[in-house]
Amino acid sequence: MTSNSDRMAILALQADWVAAECASDSNRLRQFMCEDITLWPDDGPAVSGIDAALAAAKGPFPIREVVISDEVIEAGPVHGWKSARFTTHFDRAGETVTIHGRHLWLLRRDEKGWKLAGLAWQIDR
Repeated sequence: MTSNSDRMAILALQADWVAAECASDSNRLRQFMCEDITLWPDDGPAVSGIDAALAAAKGPFPIREVVISDEVIEAGPVHGWKSARFTTHFDRAGETVTIHGRHLWLLRRDEKGWKLAGLAWQIDR
């Protein structure tokens, strides 16, 4: 059973992640990732390592806003996961482009708290 403190910590990580994504702050995103992070993009092969993950997670346009809903979180002593729906609004030369989908976060706890060990997403078509 996931403790309330773990749930709150994972939701805080989610909020920090979204803020860093919207600010295009790759140095801050780096802080939230395990060194051996793996990403499974919707439209490409899996990539491992922080630098590859940052490149694969970069959107086609600057992110204006990300709205997360329907979070399901489970966490144990070392590992956890979070699934959720997302709506991302991009800024394409002043025009808003919106995508919807679902993501899955695999999490690992270290001495500093929860970090992303894996991330997969599927865009609604």
